[in-house]
Amino acid sequence: MDYEEKLAAILEEGTDKTASRWLSEIEGEFGRAPLILKRMG
Repeated sequence: MDYEEKLAAILEEGTDKTASRWLSEIEGEFGRAPLILKRMG
């Protein structure tokens, strides 16, 4: 996903859903998301 696609996804989904999806993807890939990302999301 390139920069323009990411921006389009944020505009389409909204910031809350995008942040939640990104945290889920990070947790799926690495087993957990860093606390700082969870607090920011």
